[in-house]
Amino acid sequence: MHEKTHPMKVPFSYQTLLRSYPNRESAIAFYKKQHTTFCPNCNEVLHNPLRKTDPLLLRCPDCGRTASIFTGTIFQGTRADIRYWLYIGSLFYYCKQYLQQIPNRRLLSIQSIKRAIGATSDQTISRIYKTLKKLFESTDIDDMHFCELIFKPFLEKLCPQGLLLTHTGEIR
Repeated sequence: MHEKTHPMKVPFSYQTLLRSYPNRESAIAFYKKQHTTFCPNCNEVLHNPLRKTDPLLLRCPDCGRTASIFTGTIFQGTRADIRYWLYIGSLFYYCKQYLQQIPNRRLLSIQSIKRAIGATSDQTISRIYKTLKKLFESTDIDDMHFCELIFKPFLEKLCPQGLLLTHTGEIR
């Protein structure tokens, strides 16, 4: 007989995220502060935007090649709002660090996430969920480092250390 798994309670809601990151650009600015982008051609650190109107594309000062700030990461090629990725990734990080488990669909369902963030596409949330689940299950040192680099500070900003064990929101 299987032990019944109850839906998890989380220490922050998607609305909390929206208060801290009211638009896509503010979430991208957070990401850029945490993550260094390298030129895929010559490995030079990239800082200079290709255009002022598009902060996602950077130009290499050495070889002139352009790259996205998401090149080589789980975010590469996504059209979904990065705030979806950061929120769901923070839920995974919370589960792994504080509940000592990777979420399964009974603990944290795709439907509950979709409902919490007000998303309209099952396909988008399902793809994000599966990609993040694979990332958090990985034992690759680079994958683990990426999770620490991006999702830990994001979670800490949304939910200060003293509140991490206090559950104020519930996803069912």
